[in-house]
Amino acid sequence: MKKVLFISTTFNSYYKEIIDSFEQIGYEVDWYSDRPSNSIFTRAMIRLNPNFLKRKIKKYSNMILENTKNKIYDLVFVILGQSFDESFWEKLKESNPKSKFVYYLWDSSINFNCIEKNYKFFDIIYSFDKNDCAKFGFNFHPLFYTKQFYVPTVNIDNKFDFVYIGTVKPGRYKIVNDILNKLESAGLKGYKFFYLHSKKVLTYYKFKYKNEFKKVKANDLYFNLLSKDECFDIENKSRIIVDVPQPGQLGLTIRIFEALGMQKKIITTNSDIKNYDFYNEDNIYILDNENISFDSNFFTKSYSPIDEGIRKKYFVLNWLKYMIGE
Repeated sequence: MKKVLFISTTFNSYYKEIIDSFEQIGYEVDWYSDRPSNSIFTRAMIRLNPNFLKRKIKKYSNMILENTKNKIYDLVFVILGQSFDESFWEKLKESNPKSKFVYYLWDSSINFNCIEKNYKFFDIIYSFDKNDCAKFGFNFHPLFYTKQFYVPTVNIDNKFDFVYIGTVKPGRYKIVNDILNKLESAGLKGYKFFYLHSKKVLTYYKFKYKNEFKKVKANDLYFNLLSKDECFDIENKSRIIVDVPQPGQLGLTIRIFEALGMQKKIITTNSDIKNYDFYNEDNIYILDNENISFDSNFFTKSYSPIDEGIRKKYFVLNWLKYMIGE
């Protein structure tokens, strides 16, 4: 069997689906998280001040190097790899001189300035964001949906007209609320799930971003993530998925591709969706952040099924095979 060293974030357990895809195409997988811990504190410090965790990260890096030093990998596949410094990648490449190093960015580089110095260690780099591709010369490759979100026929038995599931972020919360309130004012029934890491973060937002968060209460938010099963169950009972990316993000969120897999309509503020091969104005409504308004015809039209070949192109197995040349 071919061997792959796979390093990634643990977000929503997507890495498990990628491991399963590797195994389907004949790889033996060694997987490691790209963080020494998944605690809220560790996640925050890696973004804000990774030097604060320098000793912890070094210990974790050395553990991976020790565990893998006597193994021969055909492929090293990394998503983000946000904790590791140049010395880690140098030693990993020394131990695997014949391995192909492939890197994928499923977040915008502006959110992870600490990783730019590591790009030079990879043979090929892919990104979901066209802005990063233009800036750094990366190869463009959008996100995916997993097998759970593949629904072969359009579901017409829906409990909700629309659903929004997302993390509360400054600059996005007010826009999302305005959109959802307008949908409700139009008589549509919705489900909304605003996630925040902790009540302490809410307190910080209230101090730092007074205008946007001064009226937000803890009861308006959820402090525990929904599982993928819960997300699927809720979204599959809705006609429309509402999607609002972070300001400045051009890449389409994974929610868009899950909607594609489930054959759901989409309302989004990301106008670049017009440039994708699955775009259909019967299914996708693009909003202007500055002037939120709706065409009522969008809500009355039925979903227009997308060519099955296009849909399957974004399935996680095919997403992975494209990048590793299988």
